[in-house]
Amino acid sequence: MTVALLVLGMHRSGSSALAGALELLGVPLGGPLMPPARDNERGFFELAGMVALHDELLEALGGSWSHPPALEPGFETSPAGVKAQEKLEALLTGNFGGKPLWAVKDPRLSLLLPLWRPVLAKLGVEPRVIFCTRDPWEVARSLEVRNGLPAFEALGLWLGHSADGELASRGDRRVFTAFETLLADPLRELYRIGAALGIAWPKSPHAARADLEAFLSKDLRHWNKPRPPREASILDAPFAKAEAALVALSASDDEAARQRLTAAVSEALDALVAVAPKPKTHVAFLLPSAADSPGSPAARLVPLAAWLAENAAIAPRFVLREGGPLEPSLRRLGDTVVLGASSLDPSFLSGAHLAWATTGTLGPLVTEVAAAGLPVLVEVRELDYELGLHGGTAAIGAESARRILAVSEAVRGSLFVTFGVPEEKIDVLLPGLDIGALESAANAGGRGLRESLGIPKDAPLVVAAGPATWEQGADLLVLVALRLRALSPRDETRFVWAGAAPGPVETVRLEHDAARAGLGGRIRFAGDAVSRAGLLGAADVVLVPAREDAFPDALLEGAALGKPVVSFDGAGGAGELLVDGRGFLAPYLDVNSMAGAVFRLLRDPALRKETGRLAEATVRARHNHVCLGERVSASISKYALGEGLRPKVDTAPAAPLPDEAFRLTWLSWDLPFGAPPARAVPVSLTLRNDGPHRWPDLAATLPDRSGRNAVRLGYRWKRADGSVPEDNGARVELPAAVAPGASLKLEAGLVTPTEPGEYVLELDLVQEFVSWFSARGGATLEVPMTIEAE
Repeated sequence: MTVALLVLGMHRSGSSALAGALELLGVPLGGPLMPPARDNERGFFELAGMVALHDELLEALGGSWSHPPALEPGFETSPAGVKAQEKLEALLTGNFGGKPLWAVKDPRLSLLLPLWRPVLAKLGVEPRVIFCTRDPWEVARSLEVRNGLPAFEALGLWLGHSADGELASRGDRRVFTAFETLLADPLRELYRIGAALGIAWPKSPHAARADLEAFLSKDLRHWNKPRPPREASILDAPFAKAEAALVALSASDDEAARQRLTAAVSEALDALVAVAPKPKTHVAFLLPSAADSPGSPAARLVPLAAWLAENAAIAPRFVLREGGPLEPSLRRLGDTVVLGASSLDPSFLSGAHLAWATTGTLGPLVTEVAAAGLPVLVEVRELDYELGLHGGTAAIGAESARRILAVSEAVRGSLFVTFGVPEEKIDVLLPGLDIGALESAANAGGRGLRESLGIPKDAPLVVAAGPATWEQGADLLVLVALRLRALSPRDETRFVWAGAAPGPVETVRLEHDAARAGLGGRIRFAGDAVSRAGLLGAADVVLVPAREDAFPDALLEGAALGKPVVSFDGAGGAGELLVDGRGFLAPYLDVNSMAGAVFRLLRDPALRKETGRLAEATVRARHNHVCLGERVSASISKYALGEGLRPKVDTAPAAPLPDEAFRLTWLSWDLPFGAPPARAVPVSLTLRNDGPHRWPDLAATLPDRSGRNAVRLGYRWKRADGSVPEDNGARVELPAAVAPGASLKLEAGLVTPTEPGEYVLELDLVQEFVSWFSARGGATLEVPMTIEAE
């Protein structure tokens, strides 16, 4: 029987020292070997042809030793893998044919071991593995000096080689050895290795003692436990845990120890991904202007672009057809060009990965940018009437766009049915808003508001908000007020429209209608002079009488502030939120029904409160600015092009589940009503996969060592006021992958907030680096809990 000793481990982990010691013990290493270098003066002890073969394969698969490709299971049977196996067979036969014992060393073996197995089996060779380990910070410092690799990249490589090599060698006869142990007592360690592998060394360690002690001198070890950089100190504990779990296999290589290593590697990877610098994604945002009116594309984009830059490593730049008041704000965030009547200079797009058109009315600019070779996403907030004014499909750039992002199902239907955009080209991107900023503005703007508008303290108040235009139904406000007076002649309700009309003539017309109807003292078209948020916060009912609106801002704002909302069905996205008790929908343009809903709400405080509560919960969970930012970031990541986007730490690309896979049902849950602060609270959850696709757990993604497509449970705590504590949120691993239709019971310990108070525990599933389930239509679980002071 022929035995091959395969030396595995990360670069700079002492594998050269071990391989050199094996040669001194008489184990053949083949030849020619890689020559010594300044960073390894005693030699690498690597078969030169093998290293060249490994590098050639890694390059063919899209990577290198320092940036390994994503090695999918079965990579060894690819055309490049089969070619490499043929070369490997010839190399091994030429070097070791007829030898009963030989050894090879190359850190790349930790990644490429599956390539070797069929070749060794064909040659009748039994592999036995020696796995070298070393403190990850020593490895990182050594690679920084030798190769200029940042510590984060080196640590990612250490994790990858450790996880891949350990996993790939399970089932082999193997032994683990630490570099510092080998240097401290080489004779004892080499005897231990031989005994563990069942090897009788051709030359005993005692016989080779003088040569071994001279070769394995203490000066081989540089960077003796360097301190991690201050900004990376959070990584020290998880990486120490991962190293300890790896070293522990030398004492007990059983299933429990392997699972502890798997868990430790996952924890270290999570820590690394959380703090490692992320490669920038450069996005050119296309806007019609820098207008600052509420709801304008620029007003929406400024806070969103700031969030993306801070939280998603997205570097924005801006292309405007016209300037405007928000131009300075945009320039602070990124390079900005105002085109006017000029064409776009293609050099402005240099280095960008993707363009994002903020409205469907930028069709000509979309076509121009796409012609420059940049993929374009078009966010569409318009429906039939508005898109028709701008030329339909030509206006939204459907022909040139990589993807159309509709802000509601109503827009998706309009694009598909009316304008013929292929359904498979349309995604739904739900809108969002900064609820904290809205609440602050409502509190500040609401002080003294009724007095300034002459509204009696006890008079019911109905507020509508938005441009006072025909599309938004400003004229219908008068008709609703008129019908309400008919329902209750002594009614004292006041109506206020927050938002300016297109011009003074329109305002005069609206006020004229109100006066002719005898409602002059009951209706106020306040324009932009009054705080919109303050009015919405002071309202008893929010009215959205829009004839056509993709997803009305006033609808989201009113609901976020806990106000009951009344709108028209069939007029846009309102019908997608105001269902299941979250609001009231009147038939399209049926002002009688709309007035009836307002009448009912004003006379039933309990109904107002419950309707507002349900709508608020939904908006806070699915339409907050973080959800929007994550949805936009996910779309950018999904459709951006460019090698520069490939992460260098976890190189496996995401394998997102399709939308239909994010369906689930929470079957049961067992949680306490109260708990002390800063404790791990045991919970039991049972959930069911209602989609047609399997949810992968971490173990299913470990061969890719990234965990990027693993499904996990995420949770966070929210205070009663909707704010979120710092250092909040965590992940819980699924104990197993979940097949379609299968149920899963999950036992976990969820850490409570540090401050006592009333909280809501929000639970959601997440496919890592892809999407939260709730962002794709999945259900969240929200459970109130009291955190009690001890």
